[in-house]
Amino acid sequence: MVFWNLIAGAANLFLLIFCFHLFFSGRGDRFLNRLLMVPFLARVGQDVLFMLINSRELINYPYLIKSLAPISFVAPACFYLYIRSFIQKEKGLRKQDFWHFVIPTLILIESVYTVLFSGVNSDVVAQEAMEKGLFFTAVKNGLFPVYYYYFARHALFLWYLLLGWREFGRSEIIKRREDKERKWLFAILISTTLAHLTSISLFISHWGEELPIVHNLIPIIITTKYLTLLGFIIYMVHQPTLLYNYLLLRGDAWNDLKEGEVQGVLVPEQGDEETGSGEEKVVRRSKISEEYAQIYFEAITTYMEKERPFLNSNFQMLDLAKDLAIPSHHCSYVINTILGKNFRDWVNAYRVQSFIDSYPDKSSSMTVDGVAFESGFNSVSTFYRAFKKETGMMPLTYFNDLEQIS
Repeated sequence: MVFWNLIAGAANLFLLIFCFHLFFSGRGDRFLNRLLMVPFLARVGQDVLFMLINSRELINYPYLIKSLAPISFVAPACFYLYIRSFIQKEKGLRKQDFWHFVIPTLILIESVYTVLFSGVNSDVVAQEAMEKGLFFTAVKNGLFPVYYYYFARHALFLWYLLLGWREFGRSEIIKRREDKERKWLFAILISTTLAHLTSISLFISHWGEELPIVHNLIPIIITTKYLTLLGFIIYMVHQPTLLYNYLLLRGDAWNDLKEGEVQGVLVPEQGDEETGSGEEKVVRRSKISEEYAQIYFEAITTYMEKERPFLNSNFQMLDLAKDLAIPSHHCSYVINTILGKNFRDWVNAYRVQSFIDSYPDKSSSMTVDGVAFESGFNSVSTFYRAFKKETGMMPLTYFNDLEQIS
């Protein structure tokens, strides 16, 4: 049991940090991020509760059972509203959406009343939960026994999960085979569904825990539960554009999304066609005209010339996308198609020009390598290779030729 508590603790620490990011991040779509934060936070709360039960420590935190109830009941509605708002590009809640919060509000009122005024002995509830399990705690902890609330929460989440899948199934996104929005929604829906089904399986298995076959299944169910979370994390690590497009970016520019327009630029409804690999990948947009691509081009080049982010040796495509609130695949399209370069060569060209502009004034006090590092290069070999690629000669030869011409 100690092993499972360690695994659960590590997984939930990651989720908790992620929740803080979703709440405080100024770069993402705050409305969507905070809707998504709630079910993650509820998951953390439930796992912490069970870790305390398994470690026999719940008696020290008896009020957690009622304190965590309101967020557990509001999480299903927030999850569904996230899916719907993501699909329909909504910026906020509709008036009729507040009906989704009636039950959570009643649970909140009931929880406050129970803790402050009902006279329920929370220590007795916690002690019975540790002895019998939260599923079978018959003592009342409010209007009903504890397991009533637990069963109701599962039923509510299952209902909203079905609504979320229905919303996704009716949308146009599901028809787009390689669309990133489709991948993101599939990832969040499948991982949440699997996590919820394993929780329900664990809930049901406790009724037959005395049977050997069922008792042996419980570790498998718990393993599946946390492997689901681990699988989601690994998937997102290998799909960074999903995180940057749908959690970390999608800032104020994305909040103006209406009928396919972002800052006056048409966003194609179909997926991208990508060729090549690595930094030399070319993204071909089937529905972006050269006029729209030119708008991106001007924004990107103006940013590079004024802000000079290339002076940072760690500058990457995702940094460019993040600072301009433009999807990274749009940036890639402009650089590859209009400029005819991959990202690395394009950035190094700016660094070479910065070196050429700086070296004459700094040559008396700095070496060639020193000015190169100051221009954004992180290695001498990269600098010389990039300089020769841009000018056709080595740095000292280049400046000697300039002096002879002068």
